[in-house]
Amino acid sequence: MPQVHRTHKFDKLIKVADDELLREYFSRKGFVIPPDQPVTPEYIHELMDKIADEETSLDLEEELLCINDIADTSVDRLDEIIEEFNIECDEDESPETTALRIYLHDDNEAFERAYDFYLCDVHSERLNHYPVACESFEFSQDNIDQFQAKMQSFLKETRNTDNCYIRHRMYQGKFYVLIARGEPKKTLMELDGKRLKPRVYRPAKEDVLVYNQEASVLSLSSGRRKQVETETYIETFAQNILGVEISEDIFSSSSRLIDLSPIIEDRFYQRTEDIAEIKLRQLFVIIQTERDTEVILKSDDVMKSIAEMSFPINNCKLLSAKLDFYLEGRKRHIPVHLTSRGNTEIKQRREKEILEGFLRERGVLKINQADKLHLATA
Repeated sequence: MPQVHRTHKFDKLIKVADDELLREYFSRKGFVIPPDQPVTPEYIHELMDKIADEETSLDLEEELLCINDIADTSVDRLDEIIEEFNIECDEDESPETTALRIYLHDDNEAFERAYDFYLCDVHSERLNHYPVACESFEFSQDNIDQFQAKMQSFLKETRNTDNCYIRHRMYQGKFYVLIARGEPKKTLMELDGKRLKPRVYRPAKEDVLVYNQEASVLSLSSGRRKQVETETYIETFAQNILGVEISEDIFSSSSRLIDLSPIIEDRFYQRTEDIAEIKLRQLFVIIQTERDTEVILKSDDVMKSIAEMSFPINNCKLLSAKLDFYLEGRKRHIPVHLTSRGNTEIKQRREKEILEGFLRERGVLKINQADKLHLATA
């Protein structure tokens, strides 16, 4: 087998991870490292280059790189896993050693959890968001099974495969469903000596759905997929796990009737003849830096909190807001929940007209289609 050039991340793992754990890893795979042989990147390259089965060598490389990526990306979560599964570690050991130790643990669930947390972190940087409100729901195995059955049926019809593996996690206060599924089969030509031969394989893809109940936002990992697939993911999750029906309007670009940017301007809070006061109680944003970070700001006056903290609001993508409107001459406030694509309703007709008129005048409602838009009482 020709020598393979591997990445610096692979070499870094071999250099940093504990030698004895690396010996145990390769021993379990059927490749025993002699006791007097130092575990160096050069030796591991040589060992893997001699493996006759190329797929086995590639599998080992991908698995070790995955362990390295978990150590790099989800280091904060490793301590929780070793504590939960009673895995003994040295206090000063490297994250790479800890991740490898978790992989070698007797309970496979330990590494599966570390891997899923890693996926949650990676996909959190590339999510598309949809407003889906749900006061209460049961994140149960029965509901997950219903969701999986519906998705298997859909994938069999559209992708010619019903092979999908679905699991769920609670991570950083949000509910995650991770879906590993097969794509349609592909054929590549492979060089075998002097001959070209076809190789048929089925690519795998992983999707992530995230529900932030506090912000009433359902998110789906981005990627190249047909619109019908995106809609099916969101609708099937909402129906079978949250127990709610959603409007098809949230998938349409024409449904973007709300612009949240005016609510972070002082002009928005200037009183009118009908509205005595407005308080921003909650703001859900994404800080757009190298790694996108979701933040929920909550206080009795979020605008004052932003000013006092010097929070970088201008670098944020605004997703949803909860405000209290105080009408002139009334003691009780009217809670309103706005999302960048969002909807509920204000039952009192007079209040609805006043608030829609105000939001339209302030530039939050982008077009005059009151019959298509319903504001939300929180």
